[in-house]
Amino acid sequence: MAALQHELSPIHKELQELHISLDFFNKKYEEMKDEIIKLKSENECYKKLTTRLETNIKELSERLNNTELHLREKNLEFRGIPEHHNENLLRLMEQCSSLVGSKVKKDEIVLQSINGDDAISYVQVKREGNLCIVKGKICPEHKVHAKLYGVTLVIDEQEEAVKLIECHDCVASQGGCKHAIAFLMWVHRRSEDPSCTSIECYWIKSKLSRVGTTVKYITAKDLSKGKPSLSSNTGVFEKFLAEGKKRKLTNCEIIKYQKDYVFAGPEGFSMDKLVQKYKETSCDTFLSRVVLTDSDISNIEKETRDQHKSSLWHELRYGRITASRAYEFSRCKTSDGTLIAVILGGKIPDTTAMKRGRILEDDVRNTVSAKLGKRIKKCGLMIAKNYPMLAGSPDGICENSIIEIKCPMSEKTFKNYICDGKPSQKFYVQMQLQMLLTGLKKGYFCVADCNYSTNKKVQILDIQYDEKYVSDFINVIVPLWKDNIYPILHQSIL
Repeated sequence: MAALQHELSPIHKELQELHISLDFFNKKYEEMKDEIIKLKSENECYKKLTTRLETNIKELSERLNNTELHLREKNLEFRGIPEHHNENLLRLMEQCSSLVGSKVKKDEIVLQSINGDDAISYVQVKREGNLCIVKGKICPEHKVHAKLYGVTLVIDEQEEAVKLIECHDCVASQGGCKHAIAFLMWVHRRSEDPSCTSIECYWIKSKLSRVGTTVKYITAKDLSKGKPSLSSNTGVFEKFLAEGKKRKLTNCEIIKYQKDYVFAGPEGFSMDKLVQKYKETSCDTFLSRVVLTDSDISNIEKETRDQHKSSLWHELRYGRITASRAYEFSRCKTSDGTLIAVILGGKIPDTTAMKRGRILEDDVRNTVSAKLGKRIKKCGLMIAKNYPMLAGSPDGICENSIIEIKCPMSEKTFKNYICDGKPSQKFYVQMQLQMLLTGLKKGYFCVADCNYSTNKKVQILDIQYDEKYVSDFINVIVPLWKDNIYPILHQSIL
């Protein structure tokens, strides 16, 4: 007996577990049943609500149709004008010609159709029986601020015919002047306008007569005077910022523009980011706080080797004097000229010469490499460790030398690069600064022939670093940057 009980014991336990499972499923079943009943009840409520909404929509639609019918009676629509059928326009103009006793040319119709709208103003409509009388003013195109010409159009809406079209003030009105044609064309186009539930006001000054009197621009300061229609609620925005910081997002532009955001990597050395970070009024204090390590300079160079194809390259050039613009900057006499604008991000027109240089650069680099018998590596943006406002991008690095490539388009422009066997002053400065930035003492100035595509000729000049020349030149451009560039950078963050 004991042995039998011992054998039945596991079965008994399994039955107990099965019973517990069944109780659990029964409970879940009852919960789901209650939920379904609840959903059915809600569904019935939604059906009733939908029925009421459909009824309301139907009533509103009927009211809207009635309103539209009423407004159409008051609006500028004429049964005497061929509505939505431009092919009937010539027939209409023939009626008009017969009224004034003058033939109207087709090209004159087209011209007035194009130019007439801007001259029409102060339009009035009056209906007397079957007649619809439309009066308006037309601005004379030869003297836009002179007295406006009065024009009258009479349409028989029952017969669908134009009875009268007349310009009252033009000396050519007896022969069918262009002002009458322009007004008729304007009315015709208004008849083609889609029906609407609001009436457009035509009792306004014409666009043509407003020439020279309207506001030509509005400043951002004036725009900011407007008040928002809804009260400001920054709750969602603040939650978004908090969640973004929690997740350490690095690719969100909104988070990047927050005051407490710290830029990591090369982007943090953008002049714009540095000015935002330190917010120093004094330029000397600002420069003393900017610290560039050899590692930072190396990382920036590696990340910007694509040069103009790299967004980081453009970002880091912003607000800095680049080697290619240094000579022009040293001679700049104005603080608000084109060169300053370019340094601060102004767009330069992409000229044919610039496009040619980009196309030929790689080919010329290979030719120079073959002539020198040395491998040339591409170089990114270099920033001066002790002068963070100076930067430059050599076209290549060759062992202990820099490479600078130029591709003039003609023999005449070739002389702008090399004169008497030496680089011109502008490009000599560029080479010297690039040697300062890279720490190299030698450079090759390579100027491709204007017919390089066919003859593959490149003139190569050997340039040595001149430390005293560079020191004297820096003493000129650094104070200019402090006086003309930094104040604008600082003002931009206020």
